Amino acid sequence: MHTHTRLARRVGLALLAASLLAAWTTSAASAAGAAGIDQQRTGSITVTKNRSPQDGASPQAIAGVEFTVERLATYRAEPVDLSTSAGWQTAQAFLAAPPSLDRTAAATFDAPEPPRVTDRAGQATFALLPLGVYRVSQTDAPAGVAAAQDFWVSIPFADPVRPGAWLYDVAAYPKSDVESDGTKTVSDLGAVGPVTWTVAFTVPPVPLTSFTIRDELDPRLAYVADQVPAVSLVTADQRPPTAFTPLEYVVTHKAGVVQLEFTDVGIARLMADDAVGATVVLTFETTVTGTGAIANAATADINRNPTLAITTDSVETHWGRLEVMKADRAGRPLAGAVFEVWAARVQDFTAAKVVAPLEPTDGTGRTSSGTLRHGTFANGGPLAPGDDATWFYWLVEVQAPAGYARLTEPIPFTVDSATTTLTVTNVQIDQDPTLPQTGGAGTWPLTLGALSCSRAP
Repeated sequence: MHTHTRLARRVGLALLAASLLAAWTTSAASAAGAAGIDQQRTGSITVTKNRSPQDGASPQAIAGVEFTVERLATYRAEPVDLSTSAGWQTAQAFLAAPPSLDRTAAATFDAPEPPRVTDRAGQATFALLPLGVYRVSQTDAPAGVAAAQDFWVSIPFADPVRPGAWLYDVAAYPKSDVESDGTKTVSDLGAVGPVTWTVAFTVPPVPLTSFTIRDELDPRLAYVADQVPAVSLVTADQRPPTAFTPLEYVVTHKAGVVQLEFTDVGIARLMADDAVGATVVLTFETTVTGTGAIANAATADINRNPTLAITTDSVETHWGRLEVMKADRAGRPLAGAVFEVWAARVQDFTAAKVVAPLEPTDGTGRTSSGTLRHGTFANGGPLAPGDDATWFYWLVEVQAPAGYARLTEPIPFTVDSATTTLTVTNVQIDQDPTLPQTGGAGTWPLTLGALSCSRAP
């Protein structure tokens, strides 16, 4: 390849437009017009779609991007004929028009050339083009590829190295970034878990050497042992997901990090034509061991190039815990009381079921539940009133301490903070001979009067 050709191929979009206009605004170009141009030649435009390099990294080619070109025919009713000086002057006036003006409103165009799609090298070539000024437009692209603005190219193009010489095969490099295109969602419909996480990343339209998804779990999340995470590919046309085979990937969990890494076989699958713009989906489960708002995100490492890394937005799941304090009327702690947490989707105890048995109260009169999902926060966001994902909770005493009456009515409570505390008072049986040993209707008014509830943020 000649030196001047290499230089021309490195001309960026801004320099391309500036050089084009500069070539036409010189007195020589204005006077000579078409001098030195071979009017019998045709030319070509090769568009190379790359991700803009950052921090010294090499550009990354983007495949699957569609471009079209159309030749400028007239401007302000004057023909743009590059075989004449008048045509060059008209083209110069068109390009020199202020950006604030819609210059294309005063222009007409020939029929567009058939569209071309960039290959794995990121290139699309329009060949055998007659001389003229062309508008190049990006008309379609895989998911995650930023749009490029229309730009203008002339055939021929002034050689930036050899004054007075012309290039008929023009290379254009519109800048573009591969947009972050990753999502993480959570499904936490159960009152006590587990929590299902789904991570999805669009397969980037660049040549792949490695593709790894990492999910660093919050310390309050525990990866479910012995599970088989689901790994699938959803094509751009949204056909049913296709599961990857065990030969195509490896999922590991170590030190709180869930990692999906594609093998060479898997990389080949991701490089297949139908995988361009497709989405890799990883689904796995955790249990919840702590309380509060638990945020989590995932990252895709592409070609071990930090400039290509994609990180999802964080998604949250909210959890709390019930603390129970059992005491007598004098406030003395009572050991041996056994409780259960019941829950229902509606505010009706007859629809509730046991979700969390509690250990008997200890010598301090205390016991606590495991983690409970916040009643009105699910799947990453707050719930509207009446949402089917809402949980309503009740505390039920199934065994009273020896010598005390068991509560026969469930105690409603809410889970909307890290800790909800209930202090429950039992009445000693021999203190009120009207109370049956297992508790009865007379127990509930006394209990309500002695029940307190507090929540910790």
